[in-house]
Amino acid sequence: MPASMAESALPFPRGRTAGDGELSLDDTTLQDLEGKRYVVDDDVHNTGLPVVLMVVKNDTGAAITVARKFGEFSAADTYDMGRRLGQFPANTEGAIAVPLDDKYTVGQSIPDDDLFYVILKGPVSVLAAATVVNLAAHIPVMTSSTGVVADAAAPTAGSFVIGTLAYAASYVAGAAVVVLADCEALKKSPA
Repeated sequence: MPASMAESALPFPRGRTAGDGELSLDDTTLQDLEGKRYVVDDDVHNTGLPVVLMVVKNDTGAAITVARKFGEFSAADTYDMGRRLGQFPANTEGAIAVPLDDKYTVGQSIPDDDLFYVILKGPVSVLAAATVVNLAAHIPVMTSSTGVVADAAAPTAGSFVIGTLAYAASYVAGAAVVVLADCEALKKSPA
């Protein structure tokens, strides 16, 4: 199946990393790609909605094991916001966080300093909190302290709203839910 024009313009294929296990990247390799955005068609959830991807660097200090969770932006340097994930999964409830692209396979490893995609806007699967949740459709969602959709009918004051729940249902603990991410307002810090 041929890639769409948008996907052929990506700096590396979805579901893969910039180094893709063949290149060993360091803290400054491909820095010009950090924070860049690309629009592709939703070919995972088949909603017909566009998906806005953003390239980020794994700045956690270790490999990331892919899970359907949110990652938290780094605050190590002034210019890290909107460019680098410093914690995966996110470990601060209500933190500024983004979900990994669904094209990554659960259990896949993303090496430290490698570049990969997160979703800024569009449908994405994220795990529900560790309790059974009953959430209404279209409620705003935030991350829990374990990087999953928080079990809350509304975000707490001062929390970063990642998006809205796509549909209402009773979710089993740890089951994936579809979030309509809407983090496009995130700005990358000037380098």
